[in-house]
Amino acid sequence: MIRALAALAALILISMPPAALAQAREAPPPPTARQLELAQQILDETGTTKNYETMMRDLFGRITAQSAAMTGGSAEAKEFARLLNEAITAAIIKIKPQLLAVSVNTYAQTFSEEELAGILAFYRTPVGQAMAAKMPDLALNIADATAKVMPEMMTVMQDELCVRSPATCPQAREKAAPKAPRT
Repeated sequence: MIRALAALAALILISMPPAALAQAREAPPPPTARQLELAQQILDETGTTKNYETMMRDLFGRITAQSAAMTGGSAEAKEFARLLNEAITAAIIKIKPQLLAVSVNTYAQTFSEEELAGILAFYRTPVGQAMAAKMPDLALNIADATAKVMPEMMTVMQDELCVRSPATCPQAREKAAPKAPRT
């Protein structure tokens, strides 16, 4: 059970963008129409709008497969990962417009008009186009590399959880259980 919870926590951590891990901040002012327009152009220029489903399917497909492997790789875990990936893919397809709108809005709230224009200009350069073309593979390679350290992270997380909540830790319960007196 602890390993499954640790795997779930690790899965959540590696799938969260860095901004989601930051502490709560004051709400930014609403974006201007120009900021929204520039943000949409950035998503279009980088191929995000066109390739969103594929990018998310690949990312979550790898995450769910890694999760199944981290929890023992049993046939049952692999089947669950397959079903989970199908459900995630179906959900992404159904709410793609909302997900893209969130991305546009987040870009527009994060960057000024001047910054958005500069980002867009960069993505229209050969280097920017190369970066945009390579980002999906880069993200997947980072996810794969991160997965290789997940077993160690899960062990450390389990140890940390045991320190904080001994009742949830089998090893701690064994140590804490009163031993029968020897006769």
